[in-house]
Amino acid sequence: MINVIGLSSGLACVFLIALWVLDEVQVDKFHENDEYLYQVWNKFESREGPRVLNWTPSILAETMADKLPEVKYAASQTVPAQFAKTPLRVNNKIIKTAGVFAGKDYFNIFSYPLIEGNKNQVLEEINSIVISESLANQLFGSPKEVVGKVIEWDAMGMLGKHQVSGVFKDIPTNSTTHFDFILPLAAYKKGIIHNGGKNDWVNNNPITYILLNEGTNVQEFAAKIENFSKLQDEDVEADLIITKYSSNYLYSNFENGKQTSGRMNYVYLFSCIALFILTIACINFMNLSTANASRRLKEIGVKKALGSKRTTLITQYFGESVMTAFISLLFALLVVFLFIPQFNVITGKTLSLSFEPLTFGLLLLIAFFTGVLAGSYPALHLSRFKPVTILRGQLKNSWGEVWVRKGLVIFQFSLSIILIIAVLLVSQQVDYVRSKNLGMDKDNVVYFSQEGHLRQNAEAFLKELKTFPNIVNAAMTSQNIIGTNINTTGGG
Repeated sequence: MINVIGLSSGLACVFLIALWVLDEVQVDKFHENDEYLYQVWNKFESREGPRVLNWTPSILAETMADKLPEVKYAASQTVPAQFAKTPLRVNNKIIKTAGVFAGKDYFNIFSYPLIEGNKNQVLEEINSIVISESLANQLFGSPKEVVGKVIEWDAMGMLGKHQVSGVFKDIPTNSTTHFDFILPLAAYKKGIIHNGGKNDWVNNNPITYILLNEGTNVQEFAAKIENFSKLQDEDVEADLIITKYSSNYLYSNFENGKQTSGRMNYVYLFSCIALFILTIACINFMNLSTANASRRLKEIGVKKALGSKRTTLITQYFGESVMTAFISLLFALLVVFLFIPQFNVITGKTLSLSFEPLTFGLLLLIAFFTGVLAGSYPALHLSRFKPVTILRGQLKNSWGEVWVRKGLVIFQFSLSIILIIAVLLVSQQVDYVRSKNLGMDKDNVVYFSQEGHLRQNAEAFLKELKTFPNIVNAAMTSQNIIGTNINTTGGG
């Protein structure tokens, strides 16, 4: 019973971590064109060294599609966080949700299946809008027969009325990009000009994605486009680099202008932790199994005296060990099923215990490996003794066997101590982040989003706010206060 409890606890921890790791490595892998789907980045030279930014010229995508034969499709997209809470109105119903502006070939590049509409046409017209299935249900009660209906939106200080041209299925949870509506990039460019900006090679804002033709040599293409922007405009100072879209999540950091590590470090870290836990559970299971097997020496002697072959005993002990491991597996799955909701809260994911071929095979492999490892000592070592030696009680453990067992115990406790120290260090780091003085009193800062005509009346609004006795100061930002590329108005 102790064997089962110890092993099932360890396996449950390993399974939870394995589910998290599998989810991490599958992020953004669902796109059909994943192999040839790339993101284009701007690389600037600075005093600190090369800087890589995802903002690119809004005319980059269409120019690359026109002038580069290796590019099958290209499309620009605004950063989702830029329009994270955009008000949408249908009659008297208002919903705030995230959206993006994207180029006309967006649905040819990304695998977001359309329920309604044609992927080649839904973003052709400047007054069109494509919405998610969930948003269609919220606004109209159903995703059916919504094409042609009008939705009002408020973004970039502009009010617009667009007709629904399509409905796409809700974006999977294992996607880095989440939004509920897409507006044509042409509307975004119109907004830039409306707000005094320029649609040229020097001004950067949207993200650019490209889909390469099959068989394209990526290294040669990357070298070819390095100076592409500079060739279009001599005032451009940035080079272009590309990265595989599905690798950006795990390899989000750049060093010297090249993509390096990122969340992949966490994948490696938690994989090692899972391996440590599995090793500790296996060693504990092996030591307990060995102790139990040693008390069954006379049983082995009697069986061998009655004619049992060594292969029969090996099969028996391996079978018992593997069966115990699979019983522990069942208990471990029960523990995972009970604790996975709390685990999702901690990790911020929506993991589920689904028995897909890959997951199910991994679970069986871990259980089988554990059973074989734990049963190796009684199956291979004890079964080799002669029955006369066992029955006369002349069997003695060699110093080598004693040291192996003690070594396993020492190794088990060493791994446990390492994990405990690691947990304490992480806990201290989290406490430091929570208690670190950020240079401002967060409790007395109020932040709310700009809506309607507030942008056009910013100065008057701020002036009025400052007349209230309980308000020390007021300011306005064009984006989220923890974002980048922020313009402020009215502080001081």
